[in-house]
Amino acid sequence: MTQNTTTFLLAFLAIAAVCIIGYILWRREKRKRDQKLTIHLTEDEKLYVGLDAKADLLHVAGILIEGLGGRENVEDVIADGNRLKATIREYDKVKEDVLRTAHTGAILRPSKTAVHIIVGKQANEVANLMKQQLKDQ
Repeated sequence: MTQNTTTFLLAFLAIAAVCIIGYILWRREKRKRDQKLTIHLTEDEKLYVGLDAKADLLHVAGILIEGLGGRENVEDVIADGNRLKATIREYDKVKEDVLRTAHTGAILRPSKTAVHIIVGKQANEVANLMKQQLKDQ
């Protein structure tokens, strides 16, 4: 081999080694940052959302019906796990500020005809009370 070829080959190998070492160091730092941002919850640390044990479920059901736009705006209510799924007629009649006064976990509006409300373990009871109130109109 000539002197130029040998020099070129050594320079190429040095650049490749620097790139590989740099990549390994960058990847290690990235993993450390990712681990810092990840939240690891044990079973004891999980967050459970639900109504207060002292909550009057009949009163909560009334507030939710009012917040959903009244009896005439609510077509159906079903309980799905910890969530109430309400089907509504008019999207604009829903008053989220009134729904929040019931102290529920969250209010989701996945479509123009649906509102999901995180209630907690009492979702079945609240749904049944809402259905009863909607029938009694």
